[in-house]
Amino acid sequence: MVYYEGKEEYGAALRFAELLKLNDRVAEFLDRILARPISYETFLSLEEYCLNLPMTWRKEYPRLIMAGAMLECIAGNREGYEEYVKLLERREAKETGEMLLILKMLGTGSMTPELLSEIWKHTEESGVSTGKIWSMLQIPGNISLLHGDKDYSAFFVWQGRKKKNPYLEQIERLAGEDYASMAEFLLAEVCYERNELDEALTRLSRAFRMAVQEKNVRMQKLCNLKVADLMVIRNQADGAEAFLLHRLEEPEATDCYWNGNLLAHRMQYHLLKNDEERILGWMKKEAPDERGRFLSVEYYQYLMKARVYLWQEQYVQAEMILLTLKDFADSSGMTYLGIQVRILEAIQSYREQRESWRELLSEAVEMGRRYWFIRVFADEGEAVHELLNLLYGEKERKEDLYIKELLSAARAQMLIYPGYLKRKKPLQVESFTQYEKDVVKLLARGEKNAEIARALCVSENTVKYHLKNIYQKLGAKNRSQALNLIAEYHLL
Repeated sequence: MVYYEGKEEYGAALRFAELLKLNDRVAEFLDRILARPISYETFLSLEEYCLNLPMTWRKEYPRLIMAGAMLECIAGNREGYEEYVKLLERREAKETGEMLLILKMLGTGSMTPELLSEIWKHTEESGVSTGKIWSMLQIPGNISLLHGDKDYSAFFVWQGRKKKNPYLEQIERLAGEDYASMAEFLLAEVCYERNELDEALTRLSRAFRMAVQEKNVRMQKLCNLKVADLMVIRNQADGAEAFLLHRLEEPEATDCYWNGNLLAHRMQYHLLKNDEERILGWMKKEAPDERGRFLSVEYYQYLMKARVYLWQEQYVQAEMILLTLKDFADSSGMTYLGIQVRILEAIQSYREQRESWRELLSEAVEMGRRYWFIRVFADEGEAVHELLNLLYGEKERKEDLYIKELLSAARAQMLIYPGYLKRKKPLQVESFTQYEKDVVKLLARGEKNAEIARALCVSENTVKYHLKNIYQKLGAKNRSQALNLIAEYHLL
């Protein structure tokens, strides 16, 4: 332990201290580790040490209190998070103000004007600029309406197209001079969400140039990600993926969750093209396990997994994820995520012939109307276009400008990507000829081609001919897939 401490390898020293049950040294080494910039992955590896350490020792170190708050935040536990914040507020140490600022800016939930006022208060009391605080963030957040630890929707209540955003100055002040690209990027995302695509591209280009000057690699990648989304809207999904692979191929040094969110985001392109191999590959290798503990930093990955389950028509699995995400979104004030979840819930409920889809979609529409968000609906294409047409009558579709814009954008998306989240047409046994029905029955019993030929008194070539037609009608590539689909469609 002393050897590793001397080499400043505090992770190794921590393991020895924990083995020897030296709580005072465990606390000391944890504090030293947290004093350095670390990744989400490294941070979560400290969770067991932090939780097993008696509170008596944790209270002695402000960074350990802060770590406890962040761990509760990542687990989606708002109450636990707030308890740690209260503990930190009771301390009078000089660094406490800075740590509270970090928690306010990093903690999961909505960034509201009210919360911003609290941040300004702490800033004035501690004498630290927000720009310096951003540079001090030990666990870098993703500043984005789409991937954000924070939801900035509260700053973008619809004021009409010609009115200046009343919170623009506050957003710019929040970013600070050293992170001005962040404010420009947020405004670009809002233009994108409101389907003002030319303005979005202009702001993204400006944000990217500013991020280069700031040497802010994360912001450069976020700009590229949103440009790829713009390419998708303009019927360039293949180009968007190539663009991402080219621009985002460098190893990400900050955290594994950014990489996970990026991979999940690319799944949207594969779903648009119904690329089964890549979708199932992601589900098998990279997608989070929803049966384990929910982590708020992975929420976008869970959301994409729910979309894949809808694509597979595995509605029970999709519903379990969406319920968890809805609870997280509503309890944390994540407005944008709340809209996304309700749209997907409505699609699922409609397909399961439950009337609750109307209420869910109505809620999503009214939440989106407040900010005039269009793309969050349009990105679901035909799946949501069908429901909007059923929910709103002809008069509303013509006279309600917001509904009119939603339908127009969703229709444009569905014409470009007609297969996205498209429901499978139920296959009936009547779809097969009599010979094909006989072959299907024998196939389902596990009979080989020669055995089927003998049973039907035909040649093996005739059996192969019928199998080819059966595979085509089922949409199967081989015998194994055909057997699975026969069971799925309950053809026997």
